[in-house]
Amino acid sequence: MPDDEKKSILYSLDEEHALALVQHADEQIEIITDLLADKSEEDILDLRVMSLLCDSFSSNYHIWRILKSNLNYNTMPDKEKDINIVAMSEQDLFMTENAILSKAFATVELLKLNYSLSIH
Repeated sequence: MPDDEKKSILYSLDEEHALALVQHADEQIEIITDLLADKSEEDILDLRVMSLLCDSFSSNYHIWRILKSNLNYNTMPDKEKDINIVAMSEQDLFMTENAILSKAFATVELLKLNYSLSIH
């Protein structure tokens, strides 16, 4: 194999965990959509808050999209552990990791500004 060709590596994730991440991202998207609608109606926009809400929306959307796609097309049984697993490419894994880190950063920054993305 030539040096410039990389072996493709597949990673796996427990289906139950992937579904939980998708559900959480879906809930976050709903909350953020409501907050964005409320904030956009204010007379003076807080650009920092709007930017963080948009970042959080984007991160959650990417988590949701990537995992949903892999759940739909790459779920298979792990007979040894008696569970289903989701196979993910290295690229999908890295993109999901980056989206999760971005989401965490935006959440922390929003909390500093007294904006919670939790369901109360």
